[in-house]
Amino acid sequence: MVNDTKIPLRPEFKEEISALIDSMKEEQQKEIDEKEQQIKTQQKKIESKERQISMQDKRLVELEKEIKKYKTQKGLSTLEKEFINELENTLETFQGVMTKLDPERVELPTKLTSGMKGAYIGAVKQILEYTRAIYNTVTEQYGEPEETWEMPQMADTIIDV
Repeated sequence: MVNDTKIPLRPEFKEEISALIDSMKEEQQKEIDEKEQQIKTQQKKIESKERQISMQDKRLVELEKEIKKYKTQKGLSTLEKEFINELENTLETFQGVMTKLDPERVELPTKLTSGMKGAYIGAVKQILEYTRAIYNTVTEQYGEPEETWEMPQMADTIIDV
């Protein structure tokens, strides 16, 4: 008995049994198709939500930068704000250049020749020495800051030299 239909299991009912089996297969395939469509619809909704979350994350980062910049520059004179903005722009440019040398962010050839290694390490060392010299000159001329102040964009990536 299948779906309230009784069919005896005998050779003379072969056609009826085959038709019933085909009908069951069609019903099962319809259910599978419906479930697949439901999954696709849910996947589209999830992708849409993920895009929305990503956009909101980007906006949140922008707002956090603006808030941090506002807090940092609160009470500063126009001259101080302009100076700090120029430093932030310079630091952002420098950070972009440094990203091109960061082996964790840039895909380097898997096998560097001796000359390539020397040039790469030499370039990084030259930047290190140059920035160290600038730091030393600035602190000699102006002294250590009274309080530590971090650039808003670099707050999470400041490295002690």
